[in-house]
Amino acid sequence: MKILVTAVLVLVLIIRVSAVIWQTPQDGHTDTLAESTSIDSNITTLQADNALNYSFTLLEPADEDSKFRIESGALKLNESLDYETTKSYTFTLKALSSSMSAAITYIINITDVNDEAPVFTSATSIDLTKDTDIDTIVYTAEVTDPDTIGSSTFSIAGGNTNETFSINTTTGDLTLDKALDPDVIPTYSLVIEATDSVFTATMTLSVTVNRIVWTEPVKGTSEELPEDTAVNTVIKNLTAETATSYIIRGQTPYPDQFGIINTNELVLVSELDFENTTSHIISLRAIDGSGKSADITYIVNVTDVNDLQPEFVSDTNEFIPENTPVGTTIHTASATDGDTVGTVSYSITAGNDGETFGIDNSTGGITLNKALNPNITGDLQYNLLIEATDSVHPVTQNLTVTVKSVPALVLPADDTTTITENADTSGPLVVLTLDSTDLDNDPTPTYSIDTQSHLGTFSISSDNTKLVTTASFDREQVSEYNITIRVTDSSGFDLSSAATLTVTIEDENDVAPTFTSNATLDLADYTDDIIVHTVTTDDPDITGTVTYTITAGNTNSDFNMFTNGSITLNNALNASITSTYTLTVVANDTLNVTPFNLTVNVVSEPQLNIPASGVAIEEGSYTSSMVWTLSSTDEDGDTNPTYAILDQSVNGTFEINGDNTQLITSATFDFEELTSYTVTLQVTDSSSLQRSSTGILTVNITDVNDEPPAFNPASVDLELREDAPIGLVDYIAASVDPDSVSADYSIIGGNTNDVFSIDAVSGNLSLASLLNSFDDLSYLLIVQANDSVNVGTQSVNVTVVTAPVFEFPENVEIPENTNTSGGYEVLALNSTDRDGDQNPQYEIVSQSDPGTFELNADNTTLVTTAEFDYEASTGYNVTLRVTDTSTFTMSSTATLVISVTDMNDNAPEFQSNDTFEISEFTSTGTVVYVAKTTDVDTGSIVTYSFTDGNTDNTFSINETSGEITLATDLQPNVTLTYSLVLQANDSAQTTDYTVTVYVKTAPIFVLPSTNITISEDQDTSMTYTVWTLNSTDADGDTGVVYEIVSQSVNGTFEISADNSELTTNASFDFETTQMYTVTLRATDNSTFMLSSTATLTVYITDANDSPPEFTSNGALDLPEFQDNDTLVYIAEITDNDSVGTVSYSFTGGNSDGVFSIDSASGNVTIINALEPDTRLNYMLTIQANDSVNSVTLNLTVNVITVPTITAFQINITENSVIEEYQVWNLTSADKDGDTNPVYVLVNQSDPGVFEINDAKTAVVTNASFDYETTTQYTFTIEVTDSSSLQLSSTAVFNVSVIDENDVAPNFTTSAEVDVLEDAVINTTVYTAVTEDPDTIGSVTYTIIGGDEDGAFIIDGVSGNVTLEKSLNASEKLTHVLHLRANDTVNVAKFNVTLNVRTAPFMNIPDTVTVEENVAIGSDVLILNSTDLDGDNNPVYELVSESVPGTFKINNDNTKLVTNASIDYESVQNLTVTVRVTEISDLNLTSTADFTVYVLDGNDISPVFTSANSTEVAENKAIGKFILLCCVQLSTIAF
Repeated sequence: MKILVTAVLVLVLIIRVSAVIWQTPQDGHTDTLAESTSIDSNITTLQADNALNYSFTLLEPADEDSKFRIESGALKLNESLDYETTKSYTFTLKALSSSMSAAITYIINITDVNDEAPVFTSATSIDLTKDTDIDTIVYTAEVTDPDTIGSSTFSIAGGNTNETFSINTTTGDLTLDKALDPDVIPTYSLVIEATDSVFTATMTLSVTVNRIVWTEPVKGTSEELPEDTAVNTVIKNLTAETATSYIIRGQTPYPDQFGIINTNELVLVSELDFENTTSHIISLRAIDGSGKSADITYIVNVTDVNDLQPEFVSDTNEFIPENTPVGTTIHTASATDGDTVGTVSYSITAGNDGETFGIDNSTGGITLNKALNPNITGDLQYNLLIEATDSVHPVTQNLTVTVKSVPALVLPADDTTTITENADTSGPLVVLTLDSTDLDNDPTPTYSIDTQSHLGTFSISSDNTKLVTTASFDREQVSEYNITIRVTDSSGFDLSSAATLTVTIEDENDVAPTFTSNATLDLADYTDDIIVHTVTTDDPDITGTVTYTITAGNTNSDFNMFTNGSITLNNALNASITSTYTLTVVANDTLNVTPFNLTVNVVSEPQLNIPASGVAIEEGSYTSSMVWTLSSTDEDGDTNPTYAILDQSVNGTFEINGDNTQLITSATFDFEELTSYTVTLQVTDSSSLQRSSTGILTVNITDVNDEPPAFNPASVDLELREDAPIGLVDYIAASVDPDSVSADYSIIGGNTNDVFSIDAVSGNLSLASLLNSFDDLSYLLIVQANDSVNVGTQSVNVTVVTAPVFEFPENVEIPENTNTSGGYEVLALNSTDRDGDQNPQYEIVSQSDPGTFELNADNTTLVTTAEFDYEASTGYNVTLRVTDTSTFTMSSTATLVISVTDMNDNAPEFQSNDTFEISEFTSTGTVVYVAKTTDVDTGSIVTYSFTDGNTDNTFSINETSGEITLATDLQPNVTLTYSLVLQANDSAQTTDYTVTVYVKTAPIFVLPSTNITISEDQDTSMTYTVWTLNSTDADGDTGVVYEIVSQSVNGTFEISADNSELTTNASFDFETTQMYTVTLRATDNSTFMLSSTATLTVYITDANDSPPEFTSNGALDLPEFQDNDTLVYIAEITDNDSVGTVSYSFTGGNSDGVFSIDSASGNVTIINALEPDTRLNYMLTIQANDSVNSVTLNLTVNVITVPTITAFQINITENSVIEEYQVWNLTSADKDGDTNPVYVLVNQSDPGVFEINDAKTAVVTNASFDYETTTQYTFTIEVTDSSSLQLSSTAVFNVSVIDENDVAPNFTTSAEVDVLEDAVINTTVYTAVTEDPDTIGSVTYTIIGGDEDGAFIIDGVSGNVTLEKSLNASEKLTHVLHLRANDTVNVAKFNVTLNVRTAPFMNIPDTVTVEENVAIGSDVLILNSTDLDGDNNPVYELVSESVPGTFKINNDNTKLVTNASIDYESVQNLTVTVRVTEISDLNLTSTADFTVYVLDGNDISPVFTSANSTEVAENKAIGKFILLCCVQLSTIAF
């Protein structure tokens, strides 16, 4: 129960001060909270260990801490949130105990909800013409919404007569769906709504339809005119419905190309030129009598005529390398033709006698038809005449082609030089003086190193004349270096060739020998004449012989060393005298010496340290008891010896433990049976020699005491308080042992939860834990006394005395206004006591309001006579104590919480305002007022209603929330004030309240009945009044504020300072603008700032007052190749007046007479050729005169020249490209000094190989170049200058790939062949064949492994492998030869398996036996054979037999069987020859001969050969011989 927990908590706080540790939330935790979260909502529960209360500090934003509070252990929301104002809050939360605190950081992120309405930002009016196309987007509605969620959708809510318009719900685009007719509907007032799914905004869009419709030209059409159309030709008669005049609003690219004459005729004013402009865009306006207008865009497309000849733009010089591949495009002849008709073709008309070159007549690409060989022909230059024609006009150009030759490097004989190792290279050392030859005598070739076998070893000298090195050379590390040197000419093509120089290193005896033998040697302490050790070294020098001597550490000359490194003993070794020798051995190779320390350890026998008197153990010792810790000494200091038992007086009595450190028992002992034992032990050291010795240990048995201790009495009783302190000594245990041996005490039973502990020596029994921590009320402890052999026990019965504990509810309620005058019973007191004590006593310890409560006379009930009012106090606390009747008078306390419950006894009171205003535009359903009341009673629910004043049920009220909503549209022309009588009812009392509602209306403009006009020459300098502002407002608001919402020309009009007039001090020009519109807004001074708008049109009347003005540019860029009589510029002016004719003339800058100007049109043409080599700019002064006024224009003419690139041959050695390899630095020439030209890679033979780097400074490549894949590339670079004309030219570069020996040869022959075991020596058993795609280097072959027996040899050139020795399959069946193919640079390795194929041979004896008379088909011999190469299932056949037909091979080809009867008496042996053949592609065979011996059988009866009678004397003694019987046997059985 809660009361019990509270008591325990008080006890813990008394014992210690605990740290405050946060549990919820954790430090740095972040929660999210919607901005719509209700006030009083719990944000997070605050929980920290040992905390009594909590506080917070709002860190960011610090000024909004009133929005939050801490209540009932939780952080709560105190005020409404607004995402648009604050999106995150950062707190410091602090938890406090009585003496400690802990603070954490806590963050709340606010999430947005859709609580703001969208606001329109787009214009409120538009003008459309009658002929506006259906499906045209004529307007886009735009809104802003501060909410981050919810997107606005659009709709037309009203004014869309005949569904003329539609709106895109997402974009707000307003589209015309039906044709407009101003005679039917001249204006539309579209009500557009925007909703974000929660809120809706509305606006009214005013759409005005003009009657003007263009009929000629028709909208969307265009006209085509040839470029030679005559000036003043009428292009179009302009016609628009209701229009009275036409103007050109603008035209591009030339403002005066076309004009209007005779009111509506569109004419060509100046000549057309297709080469300058192919299209003209004219913006036309038709104007009716009222000043309204309609615009149209009309396009005139210019068509080309053929009037220009081609002109060469390609270079006249080309340089190509001598190794240019046949078929390479070396130059592209290029001519431009300003006409778009006619095709230019090309030909070589002279200088190509040998037809060395060919030309593509379409592209102008000139290719190499024959290989260049200037070393033979001597031709280093060709002069070609190129012709270009467009089928009408031929032109020619001279092209000079210069051939550049490749330089060649000059190397020493055999391409080899030498360096002595350790040579002084600090100079640096000159390895080779560089020299080369070049047919075209290019000066100062450049030398470079392509590759070297050891990077960084060699370099080219700074003066580019020598191969040098500063590296150190050591033949033992590297004996040979290869350097590939490249020579590159200075031709600009970087033509080059490479050659490889080999540098060999000559050896010196400069390296000392290095010892390779062991540095440690173990020897026994005895003398022996054998070699005990041999030292060895390694010396990489190929000169000098190593000898050895001992120079130190040879104490008493005990060792002898031979010069070959062998060591023998001179004297016996003795570890007790010298246990370790450190011999210094020196190796000498005649120049260099190396010392070496050899440590010799003398190994002696270890000796057991057995006590002379032996060791003793007690009788009764357990198995595995320790008898003796094994110990020994060793003069040579060996550690970790190994012990073993060799013998013992009683077998199985002792053993050595697992870690080899103790002698332990493996039996039990009884002093009365046997008093001693002996054990023979052996100790072996840990040296490499494992030396050992033995010893005998005596083990004596000792007697022990065996009587147990005893308690008196055997049982005791003990009573303890439940709150007895830990450590209290409750009882002292005591025992007696007849053996006079002290005992140890312990608790062996009944000690539930280890509540008690006992001192092992004194027997003091004490508390180890608090008794009231457990439910047990009694313990029966078993205390034991142990004298290390025997034990005795005693029972201790412990009874726990407990305190009584209150039992009552967590909260007792008393209704307010309860009658307590007779003594009100609050609670009948009740308690429990676990030990069963009865009749407890109760008392009041304290109460929150002293004197409120008391105990009745019989001490059983809590009573009161006080009065209770919920509004005065909502609750009370009373702390009570209960005490039992035990001898300990145990007691406990508890606090009773008494709550006063509320009653509905107070009426509600209104808190909201008694008046409010409402806009006439308020939408129905809008909440316009919220009735708010307070009621001190907590249980009451207030409802709201109208009792009077709600005329026509204009308003409705929510009975629960008090929200008043507009129910029907307001009628401000009928009612402007309402007096609403509200009633609040809490179900017991009611309150009435009158609220006055004022309807606010917007002011309305009173516009003039006639048009407002201003003359363009009106003096407005003193501020001119355009219109006196006027409006009315139904609700009588005064002080209307006027403002300009928009105007067709910003800044033209303004509102006067006294807010009464529309004024202007702007200047007006009819030629610029004929009409202005101003949209005005009138806003009242109500809280709603209600407003309305109106659009006022102001018309401007014309006056003649404008001089001409130049509109053409003051600068002109001309290409250097501009032809004579070409129109290059049109002087253009505007004259806003409709009178006066303008004429043009030069007044300066044309002293050279290069240009002429037409006085009428202002057309400027070239009449003399430009000379860019002498002059690059002109300053022309042009005058325009309209007969009254004149103006001048300074025209700067800049002559723009074409940038050019000089192309050349480029060589790239395959495999030499590194990342972003620079192929060519971008360079070009331009006579007019243009900088920052733009280079573009416009073409290449293999796309993706070349590119221009990011810095735009070079052509680079990241590709890998492989001569074996591609030998030739081309790329074309276009350079464009930075002028306005962006003149450009192209150049084609040829790139040749130089071959290297970089691909290893590839073996193409089989990796496995068969060789007969009996193949003859010198037979070719295999031929190695390789392919090598490189064009340089020849392949040689060697066997580098697998031929340990020297059975094979390979021809280095042909690759033929021949047999050098006879093969022996019984020793080796497979030979795997490791072959190497070397093309002088690259090596390929290949394993070929030679399988030795053998014939099978018979596994049969030389002789076999068969019994005579055996049945035909009987087994004679099981056929068996062996084939070393593993062939299975051989075939046997009978080749011959001495008696044909006697034997045969059985059907399953496994046995030799009889084929006839055999008679020993006829033949005693037979000879047989059998052949065995393997089943393989070779069908190898062998034969075997053997003899079959016939065994005789007992098949013939014996025949008597002795006499058939004889004589015997009568007195012949018994047993005496009388006759020999003879029998002839024809069959002898063995």
